[in-house]
Amino acid sequence: NSDTLNLTITLEATLDASWTPPSTVCSSNSLLDLTTLITGDTGGAWNGPFVVNGILDLSNSGDHLITYVVGSGVCSVSESHVVTVTETPIANAGPDITICGANGQLDAEPYAGGVWSLPNGVTPYGFLTEPELEVHGDFGTYKLFWTVNNGGCTSTDTMTLMLIDNGQALIVDAGPDRSLDVASSIQLQGSVSPGSTAVWTVAGGSGAFA
Repeated sequence: NSDTLNLTITLEATLDASWTPPSTVCSSNSLLDLTTLITGDTGGAWNGPFVVNGILDLSNSGDHLITYVVGSGVCSVSESHVVTVTETPIANAGPDITICGANGQLDAEPYAGGVWSLPNGVTPYGFLTEPELEVHGDFGTYKLFWTVNNGGCTSTDTMTLMLIDNGQALIVDAGPDRSLDVASSIQLQGSVSPGSTAVWTVAGGSGAFA
């Protein structure tokens, strides 16, 4: 006598969980869709810090170990990579500057890797990497840019530089004379040349400006 044993063998296709991590990721308030990085089979599951449904929250800088899994049970395959989210720097070009003359000094917040971008008409007295760069320019108003870099993640801030001709006539008009009857305060109406500043003072008697 002989017995016959029938076996059913199911061959599963070889699964591929390969994916390529991004070379540079900068921290921000946005999200990264990890499925766009898949080079193997789609439809798998993602695991890792700050990952929800295949979406990585980029507001958290640092090294994040992320794993992609395809299949299930003994037939599953996975691939892991470290995704580095680099902190995006904050650029601060400093306050806007108005100068009577052709020379001025900028006042950006220092940052390693910072550099100025100057428009035509403005010449540096020094290196563009100096936060407090001295400049010379033709009379006029200019936009200057201070850009900082951290591992390929950049940020840019803008400031306005106004260079006023010393010989340019400045016009100051304090407005019409006003009289106070019963009221204890009154609104004055003055004007000055564009780009100029003025300070009220009491010529006689007593009073205060708010």
